[in-house]
Amino acid sequence: MKIVFAIVSMSLLLGAGVASNVSMQDQGNMQEKSGEQASAAQMRGSDNGYKARFTEDGQLMRPIGWRKWVYIGTPLTPHDMNDGKAAFPEFHNVYIDPESFATFERTGEFPEGTQIAKELVLVGSKAAVSGKGYFMGDFNGLEIALKDSTRFKDEPGGWVYFSFGHKAEYEMTAKVMPTASCNACHQASADTDFVFTQYYPVLREAMPPKMKKKMEGDKQSKTKMDDNAMKAAMGAMGEKMDASSDKEENYQERVFKWLAAKKYSDFVSDSTVHPSSAGPAVHGDVKTFYNKKLDESMKQGNETHPVGSLAVKELYKDDALIGWALAVKSKEDDGKGNGWWWYENLSTTDTKNPVAAGLGHSTCVGCHAPGKDFVRTLKLN
Repeated sequence: MKIVFAIVSMSLLLGAGVASNVSMQDQGNMQEKSGEQASAAQMRGSDNGYKARFTEDGQLMRPIGWRKWVYIGTPLTPHDMNDGKAAFPEFHNVYIDPESFATFERTGEFPEGTQIAKELVLVGSKAAVSGKGYFMGDFNGLEIALKDSTRFKDEPGGWVYFSFGHKAEYEMTAKVMPTASCNACHQASADTDFVFTQYYPVLREAMPPKMKKKMEGDKQSKTKMDDNAMKAAMGAMGEKMDASSDKEENYQERVFKWLAAKKYSDFVSDSTVHPSSAGPAVHGDVKTFYNKKLDESMKQGNETHPVGSLAVKELYKDDALIGWALAVKSKEDDGKGNGWWWYENLSTTDTKNPVAAGLGHSTCVGCHAPGKDFVRTLKLN
């Protein structure tokens, strides 16, 4: 009997040790670094560790075991595909806490308390036995997106963002980041409640069919303009469009021909070509033109611009014109850029393949979100 009891006791002891080894090691590190004697119960509570924890001064505690959450994808925008100046050159391994993922599967909505972890990994080698490509190097940062409308009621959508440092050894706590640094871009460009579901097939497949159908419908509607919006846009460009001319390729070709003819040349403009304020990886060298309506609105310092406001950017590379970017406010906006119709073409001859064309185009809106009513050039050179 004593032998049996000893074996059972040892089994229980080993089992408990294995189950808690990772979390207790992490908690030990936290205690050593912060000087706080946080117990396992304080850190994990009764919610399996998926609930956000804060210090007394409001800093977010680094979550435990985020690499065991539901993995949803790894976007990568490397330097050598962005003229050597990518804004986010690392691999971004992205995870969502399991409880929130289960709710999203069931409802198509991200519940309060959702945590999404983004762990940055440097690009390591560009060659392996399998061939050329991009292969992961070392860890280089950890960021958390949190939805908490109660604690952060003044933040758009209740979403806030935290960085635990861009280095291999992460900080144990993090302060909330300024709204403009992350939230504005997510609000303007993310497909689903401040989350870029358009880039994560795992989330799209998890979405209930009804929500998935709605998202696809929203995307299609943004590529078109209704009759009134078309008339306002083309009117601002000095060219009429019949109500019957509602085919996408029709008005895109009209826009291209208008740009190629430089019918904007009498607009107020920059005096010279200069580097884009958004950086060379976005537009390179540019020359910006405003029509009278937008120019007057900008000079008045308006927070929102009237329907019919129009901006054109001539795009240059090595002093040669290579294309155009255009934004025209074709209808009253909802604050997310959906009233602006965007167009960009990196060719001066091809009318069929614009980089962007549509109402509220996510790429354009996301980059322009920090601007005043989505206009980034506050003063012409």
